[in-house]
Amino acid sequence: MDLLTSSVKDFVAATASKEPTPGGGAIAALTAATGAALAEMVANLTFDKKGYEDVQEEMHLLQQKAEFIREKALSLAQADANVFNLFMDALALPKNTDEEKAARSRAIQVATVLATRVPLRTMEISLDALKVAESLIGKSNPNCSSDIGVGALNLKSALMGAI
Repeated sequence: MDLLTSSVKDFVAATASKEPTPGGGAIAALTAATGAALAEMVANLTFDKKGYEDVQEEMHLLQQKAEFIREKALSLAQADANVFNLFMDALALPKNTDEEKAARSRAIQVATVLATRVPLRTMEISLDALKVAESLIGKSNPNCSSDIGVGALNLKSALMGAI
């Protein structure tokens, strides 16, 4: 399943299915994307608002950072599903001969290393996005305070899920 082009309904249904992907790692990355999207929205809703003329440049930079993180997080959701499938493929390799056992062991080791990189990157970008959200506090449109809060909660959840 291409997680990046599926509808929200299809993504959630795929998560609920008996298939192993998308799973917790993909959800953690998607949650990071939604947290970053809320930070991005808050920056966007502060642009061109009366009384915020002195923070326009900062809002623009924060919006760009949040957008980059959002896009990266979405790609990590797909990457998580891909590396999990790679790991499962490695486990399914034959192990009848010594050569097959060695090849299977190498494939499992490679897949394991790749599988640990995705949640590590999800943790990193979740922290980066939390810094963006924190930078918005007190400088952005106060009507968006709850959005910053929900975004921060999503990012904390993404961080904990990736851990």
